Amino acid sequence: EIKTFSRNGVMFIGERGRIFVNRGGVYSRPREDLEQNPLPDDAWRAPASLDHMANFFQCVATREQPVSTVEVQHRTITACHLTNISLQLEQKLTWDPEQEVIVGNSEAQARQSRMPRTPYTLEG
Repeated sequence: EIKTFSRNGVMFIGERGRIFVNRGGVYSRPREDLEQNPLPDDAWRAPASLDHMANFFQCVATREQPVSTVEVQHRTITACHLTNISLQLEQKLTWDPEQEVIVGNSEAQARQSRMPRTPYTLEG
């Protein structure tokens, strides 16, 4: 479900609630629930970073993992691409995160990639 607000951001709607995130913060019922029912001590938490680019360059030098790992960025941009495809087609999409394919919609699936330009090709 795609909602539009004047607060530029993204809303995720799931079976147990919804959460709206933008550069200004995190808003919704789950956040309030976390204040009364905090995550366990061993739960994963994102490290703080006020400057992802500086963190990235620091990690190039130190070989540490950046705050925003390649795996996190892959999933983040996937959500953006899927949103764009959904908006272009004006259709709800079903995404299989394990296979990384759009399910049951060949037109949407075709928009998931494009023919690479020479000499930029993928092998494998």
